[in-house]
Amino acid sequence: MCGAFFASGRFTFAMIGGGWFYGLFSPTHSVSLAWGAALMLLFTNWYTAGHGYPPGFLFPLWSISLEEQFYLAWPCIVKYLSPGSLLGISTVLMTTAYLTLARLLHQGAILDPGIWVNSLVQFQFFALGTMTAIVLRGHVPRLSTAVRWGLFVAGLLCMRAAQAAVYSDDKVLPHDLLHIGPRYLIALPGCLCLFFACLPLPAGKLQKPFLYLGKISYGLYVFHVLWLGLVRDALMHLGGGRLSPLAFQLIVMAIALPATVVTGMLSYQYLESPFLRFKKRFTFGSLATCLAGTYLM
Repeated sequence: MCGAFFASGRFTFAMIGGGWFYGLFSPTHSVSLAWGAALMLLFTNWYTAGHGYPPGFLFPLWSISLEEQFYLAWPCIVKYLSPGSLLGISTVLMTTAYLTLARLLHQGAILDPGIWVNSLVQFQFFALGTMTAIVLRGHVPRLSTAVRWGLFVAGLLCMRAAQAAVYSDDKVLPHDLLHIGPRYLIALPGCLCLFFACLPLPAGKLQKPFLYLGKISYGLYVFHVLWLGLVRDALMHLGGGRLSPLAFQLIVMAIALPATVVTGMLSYQYLESPFLRFKKRFTFGSLATCLAGTYLM
């Protein structure tokens, strides 16, 4: 396997344990047995569709389950199929995503989380990553700085236009495929624009800190909600309610950001690295093959 399952399973155990412990002091953030089972069985995103997002700082784990569902199946598929067959499967996944989207919208499913967390809808981004990896075949296009900035801005604009597919409070916008489908579609070129704008980042002195943040980004993603919640709660208990909303948010970010980075560094060193070494025993295929499963969102 490509081994991502082994590289991330430690978070599930650690976060569930932390959730139960934190729940002793904050009952509103406690982890029920149902949530624990969903997290352990990599079923969190499906459970989220019917019950809302995981409680408290476990919120990011819905997407971890989604990724692991893909990682458990994709290495075996890559091992035995040709690039042409992989393109065919990616096309099927892309088509299935929009058929599922149409069906859910017709049934009146809510955009977030009902549709957004659905594996069949999300797999379109894995399919896009697969297609991109196969087309590039390991080659990185040479782009000027001006083109990269243009792609970066275009990517951000595409993402902004796509937001209404998930976070839409517009009561006038009809929730049907004609209006929501294009917003999902525009996210695809947005992903590609951002991907090519940042690929590859030269390993200069200025870029090294950002490259390292990318290396520990898994831990940053998983732990940032925990620190934001802890800092907000602490400030409120210390009288932070007297601050203006802007000042309150700036203080929260100023404390939570470095705390998240330090936690991510410790997590990478003591939780991720041992599992990454362990998973090499189960790895097959080249790096380029594994990259065919890149998630571009």
